[in-house]
Amino acid sequence: MATSIVLPRAWACKTPITANVSCAQRHPRPGVRNVQMRQHITPARRTLGDASRESVGARHGIQRRELGNNTRRTCAAAAASSDLGEQGVDMGALAKYVLATAFQWGAIIAALNVLQMANSALAASAVVPAWAPKAVVALFFGFISLKSRVFSILDNSRPTIYKDGKKMNVMDERKRPSWMPPPLAFPIVWTTIALLRTISSVIIWETLGQNLVVVPLAALTLHLSIGDTWNTINNVERRMGTAVIGVGFVWMSVVSAVYLYWTTSPLAGLVLAPSAVWLTVASVLVYSIWDLNGREPMLPMKAK
Repeated sequence: MATSIVLPRAWACKTPITANVSCAQRHPRPGVRNVQMRQHITPARRTLGDASRESVGARHGIQRRELGNNTRRTCAAAAASSDLGEQGVDMGALAKYVLATAFQWGAIIAALNVLQMANSALAASAVVPAWAPKAVVALFFGFISLKSRVFSILDNSRPTIYKDGKKMNVMDERKRPSWMPPPLAFPIVWTTIALLRTISSVIIWETLGQNLVVVPLAALTLHLSIGDTWNTINNVERRMGTAVIGVGFVWMSVVSAVYLYWTTSPLAGLVLAPSAVWLTVASVLVYSIWDLNGREPMLPMKAK
């Protein structure tokens, strides 16, 4: 007689039995389930830990590189500062620039006074044409717009440089930005600006009662004097750093002249305005050249 074994209901598998799957596989005991979960979780934790260590290592590597770069920059700056300290600022050159600019400006103002007296005599003469005083004023401002450096006590020449037997100018020996205008553009632009200076100055002269000794015209002559001193700094002495400061004064002086011309005669201000636009471009160019060529000190330094 067959004997049947009845299992307790707690042991009975409540899930339908499928092929090749036992009840124990479908319902593992709690301890077995935890082991299986740990087996799945441990590789994920290990991967996460490896990634975390790699991230921390990368951050530390970047920080070490930045620290090294900062240290090198600090050392280079300290060395440069030490060299500058030993070399010293050329105070004599600074004084020379200021005094030469003041002398040139005073000389041009004196010439304007003489011209004013001459024009008064011409206007009073019965034999001189009425247009003669205006022509004299135009010729004078046309001349100083192109050759104002004749009033300067500094060397404002354009020196010729020879390298490997070839004739060069100052700009040829320097690195220049790719957007720099071609050399042919400079004489064309400066000639045009000289013409605009002449026309606008004649307008000011007529607006202010044919008087040459007036503030707007004095402002323009100051601008020309500063520009000639800058030519000495940049072209003769070839101090690129000091030229950056100098061109800033040139730019401020032309903006002041345009403003004074505008407040006196809007037409004169509009005629003179292109010179301020061009000098804005020139100022950026001077800074870019200084930046590309090693950023030498902006203050003039004594020769070693």
